[in-house]
Amino acid sequence: MTNCSIKTAVTHNGTFHGDDVFGSALLKLLYPDIQIIRTRDDKIIKETDLAFDVGRIYDPKKLRFDHHQETAPLRENGIKYSGFGLLWKTFGLNACRGNQEVADKIDQKLVQQIDGPDNGQEVFKDYNYNLGASPYQIYGLIAKFNPEVEYGKNKDSNQIDIEFFKAVDFAKTILSLLIDREIIVSENKNKLIQDVKKSENPNYYISNFTIDIDDIADMFPDLIYSITYNSVADNWKIYAIHNSNAKFKPRKPFPDEWCGKSESELNSLIGIEDAVFCHINGFLLVTKSKESAIKAAELSLKM
Repeated sequence: MTNCSIKTAVTHNGTFHGDDVFGSALLKLLYPDIQIIRTRDDKIIKETDLAFDVGRIYDPKKLRFDHHQETAPLRENGIKYSGFGLLWKTFGLNACRGNQEVADKIDQKLVQQIDGPDNGQEVFKDYNYNLGASPYQIYGLIAKFNPEVEYGKNKDSNQIDIEFFKAVDFAKTILSLLIDREIIVSENKNKLIQDVKKSENPNYYISNFTIDIDDIADMFPDLIYSITYNSVADNWKIYAIHNSNAKFKPRKPFPDEWCGKSESELNSLIGIEDAVFCHINGFLLVTKSKESAIKAAELSLKM
C-alpha cells in the first residue's frame, strides 16, 4: 500500500491514552495529511482506511490494529502489544528509514513503555516506593492531557478531542526526536567501536568530540572512563562508564574525596590547575584541558 492511499485512520473517542496518542503521532509522521477520526461507530470504522486501538481486529494486511480481542499478539518477553505497538510492528521500520536496529531500540525504549501499562502490565520492577517517590512514566504523562472538570460536572467531548490532538503533537515531537537521535547513534556506533578498539589504554577512551558510549560499553568490560571534548563549553568531560543494566552504578566512580569539592580543592587533590567540577555521585569530572583530564583519569584508576 502506498503512502498516499492511507488518507483516513480511526481510533476510539472519549478518554485517551498513550497508545492511541502515540499511534496517531506515528501515523502523522508517516502521512502528514492523514485524517485521524475518533469514534466507536462500527460503520465509520469499517469505512476508514486504517483502524487502531478500536474494532477488535488485528490484521495488518487490512490495516486493522486493535489489541482488545482474545487473539491479540504477545511479545516474547511477555509484554502485550497495544494499538501503538501493533502499528509500530508494521510501520516502525519505515518510520526509522529502514534501520531495523533503530526500530528495535525504540520499541525497547518507548513503545513497550506504552504497551505495558495500556494492558495493565508493570514494565519496571525495581523501583523502591519506600523512598516516597514513584515513577512518572510517559504513559502517565500523556494521560494528564485529558481535561479535568469540577466535581459533579461532565466532561465535554469536544474539549477532549482538542486536548487529544495537543497530546498527539507533543508525542509526535518526542517520537521524531527519538528517531532522529537513535539513527545518528546507530550510524556512529560502528565507527565508535573501531576507535575504541584502537585506544592505547584499555581503561579509558579519548575522543576529540562528544560521543555517547553507553550503547557499546558492554562490549568493552575493561573500559572505565571516557574522556571527551565538549565544544560547547570548551572543556573536557570524564564519564565513569557503567554497564547497560546499571545506569547509576559506574564500574569505578571517582574517589569519594573528590566528589562535590570546589575547584581549588579538586586541583589540590588531583595535582592539576584547571579542575572545574566533580559530581557528588562520582560519575562525572570536568577539566579545562585534555592533559588534566587524562591525569585525573589515570590517578583515579590507581586509587
